[in-house]
Amino acid sequence: GVMIMQPALPEYFMQHLNLSYTELALALTLCKGIGFALTSNSWAKWMPKVNIFTSAALVPFVMILVAAALMGAKLWLPSFYIAYLLYGVMQAGSELTWHLSGLTFADKKDSSLYTSVSVVLVGVRGLFAPSLGLWIMSLYGAISPIVAGALLCLGSMVMMLSQVKARKAVSA
Repeated sequence: GVMIMQPALPEYFMQHLNLSYTELALALTLCKGIGFALTSNSWAKWMPKVNIFTSAALVPFVMILVAAALMGAKLWLPSFYIAYLLYGVMQAGSELTWHLSGLTFADKKDSSLYTSVSVVLVGVRGLFAPSLGLWIMSLYGAISPIVAGALLCLGSMVMMLSQVKARKAVSA
């Protein structure tokens, strides 16, 4: 979902929000960095207490909030900065979840297979998702990939939460 949104963001920022380079730099560096820095420790403390699928479900949920805040920026510009604070929060959770997932799924076995699969899938995603976002934008405009990305994040969140329930049922 995040990667599908990316190609549309520059056009959305310029055509719909009329942002300056200074406003973009403030959000993309300062706000995103603050969100990441302020919440990395909280993610790190919270994640060992919950199932990997629970923490993985929170990441796309936060990205849905990012998309909503970006859309809200058309009505209230400070929402743009809130979106990038939230993006930093999402990125902190995403990084930790991604880095810990191989170790979690491997349990006491060698985690390199899990990590290798993850790296390959990230590469495949990077090949196709931005192109899909660009194609959606060319057909329907800059807002459409943001909505499509948010919907994919919603689907991802639901899938992760269904795994939490399935694993609880198995362990019960």
